[in-house]
Amino acid sequence: MLSEKDLLNILDKKEKVDIEFKEAKRGVPKSIYETYSSFANTNGGIIILGVKEIKEGMAVKYEISGVENANTIISDFWNTINSGKVNRNILKDADIYSLTVQGVELVIMHIPRALYNQKPIYIGGNPYAGTFKRNFEGDYRCTKESVNSMIRDSFHDAGDNEIIEWLDIDDLDKNTIAVYRTRFRNNNEGHIYEELSDKDFLTKMGAYRIDKKRNIEGITSAGVLMFGKTETFNEIFHNVNLDYRDETNLFGDMRWSDRIIENGLWEKNLYNFITKVYPKLISEFPVPFQMKNSLQRNDETKLHVATREALVNSVIHADFKEESCSILVIKKENFISYSNPGLLRIPIEQIYQGGVSVTRNITLQKLFRFIGFGESAGSGYDKILAPSRAEGFQVPELYENQDMRTTNLKLWIVKKEHGALSGALSGALSGALEKPNHMLNVKEQMVLNVIREFPNLNRKKIFEKTKIPLTSLDRYLDKLIALDLIQKKGSRRTVSYNAKSIDIQ
Repeated sequence: MLSEKDLLNILDKKEKVDIEFKEAKRGVPKSIYETYSSFANTNGGIIILGVKEIKEGMAVKYEISGVENANTIISDFWNTINSGKVNRNILKDADIYSLTVQGVELVIMHIPRALYNQKPIYIGGNPYAGTFKRNFEGDYRCTKESVNSMIRDSFHDAGDNEIIEWLDIDDLDKNTIAVYRTRFRNNNEGHIYEELSDKDFLTKMGAYRIDKKRNIEGITSAGVLMFGKTETFNEIFHNVNLDYRDETNLFGDMRWSDRIIENGLWEKNLYNFITKVYPKLISEFPVPFQMKNSLQRNDETKLHVATREALVNSVIHADFKEESCSILVIKKENFISYSNPGLLRIPIEQIYQGGVSVTRNITLQKLFRFIGFGESAGSGYDKILAPSRAEGFQVPELYENQDMRTTNLKLWIVKKEHGALSGALSGALSGALEKPNHMLNVKEQMVLNVIREFPNLNRKKIFEKTKIPLTSLDRYLDKLIALDLIQKKGSRRTVSYNAKSIDIQ
């Protein structure tokens, strides 16, 4: 629950992407249900009733005006939201309460981000007319494509097990299947699937499916994505581009030094794309000599595993039914960026905590896991975070683009002392962070890294680079200031943040 101090701090920072002020002197504003929908369909937020917006020329300020009867407003809101005004009520009793500030009553509403299987949250009976999302401009009505994306995501296993009846085994690339099966045998010695025919093997793996209830059978979406011939892939997934670019070692007007894209020289499918791209991503990684056990050499680092996991994640979590759909992997000097269509199905904070995974393409995940690509459900992002936790790399940056409906990951492949932080500075900072009262969580470290790399950033710019919800971002900034790691300068609209110098003895 917010305190009076919290409320005054929010008021001083004005309305933000996850904060909405409404006057609501005598009753519930009609627009509140649009904001409820927009917060629920985006990243959640707080609605504060009893605050008046005052425009002074180009400037806007907010003034506490209060509500006349908080209990009546709260009761009216509950009655309306439970009577069919919206399609689903995702609020708990504790999410709505009154708060006395400066002698007047306000009503506070905490709107959570809806679960993937609850979306879309909409007003009235038509999701295409009543679904809203949130950006810096406020609440906006969703496009048909955005609503369709949420509806698809509301089904847990709707990703890649659809049967395409008119396709058969001949529509898949035999060489891709053969190479996959060789890798499968090497990774699963003595497995009972080894002796199966291709059709039986693909059926066991989910790439071919028989639906006795509907009396149909055929190649699944996962089968086409993983093993399809180029023409089959493009027939079923004409909207999907697979694109890898190496943007290192450039000179002159070069845009990339290497690229993998459909060119007629390889069969376009995910198996070929992933197995072509991964060796290029790790080609310059240092490889230590270690013995995993007395018989097997282990020449992988945590960075190798994180890079492979991030690459596989970009396809097993992709929404291949988006109208504009690209799996885009870009190798830079200091990092690798991954982008896939489809928003996250669970909040970023939950992903960073680990242990939970809601995969869109369960069959693809199974196909890759059997050949050593990808981890078991819930542990994948822990592997992606491992280099930053154990080997001195910056924390990976995971964020969503709500407008483009994409998920993006930046994985750092150069340690801090070789990148944004000098070796001495990194050591000093690490020493400071070892003290118990200076421990930072993943998000706080991300904010600090961004401020160090980009001096004089304001709050909005930090949000754009980190995609951390503003209420959480404010808390992290306050903690970093309290720890004397950053400093705040300016006031109100001119506030910016800089990292403080560390005294290195």
